[in-house]
Amino acid sequence: MATLSEIQKSPDVGRPERKIEICVAGKLAAERETIDRELFRVRAELTAAERQEAGAREGGRQQAVGKKPRSLALRQQAEELAEQSDALGQRMAAATITDILIRATTPAEWRAWSEAHPARDPEEDPAGAERDKKYAARACNIDDLIPLVGDYVVRYGNETPTDGAWQFIVDNAALGDLTTAASHVAALHVQGVDLGKSRRTWLSTPPNGAS
Repeated sequence: MATLSEIQKSPDVGRPERKIEICVAGKLAAERETIDRELFRVRAELTAAERQEAGAREGGRQQAVGKKPRSLALRQQAEELAEQSDALGQRMAAATITDILIRATTPAEWRAWSEAHPARDPEEDPAGAERDKKYAARACNIDDLIPLVGDYVVRYGNETPTDGAWQFIVDNAALGDLTTAASHVAALHVQGVDLGKSRRTWLSTPPNGAS
């Protein structure tokens, strides 16, 4: 084991960090959801049509000459909808900022900030208190933290933070994604660092639920 003096000289020493990602093309989500709902409906019709046609073949009933099975048209429609949805998904992925590196501040600085922005009182603000409990373990007011997440960003991918970068994300990302980002910042300060088991043991340990 390394000594304290040796560890103090290690380049690996530093405050907790983690990476997050956020999509800023949320306006495409509604369009994709509409397409996906239609795709779900068409898939259900396709399944029903294929079963009906299979039953007809088993019963010896022949398809009318020159008439194409309904399932063919439905499958083509489903494939077109799937392509449209995937295309929107690719556009959303292209507008996703990945590898956003966030880093914890010092315990003293976090304590000062969190004490100035405490979790909300369940009696005065039940909904807000529930958000603080769910996303910040009641360590702070999660909604006060959202606009300040940029203060904890070290890098946006390969780019250093610039003025207005986080505000751009706040203006365009979904509240759920912003809340998740703030939750990660809170976790950096309230959770310990767990080394866990050797990753080599994963190779010989079946996943949960597997035999």
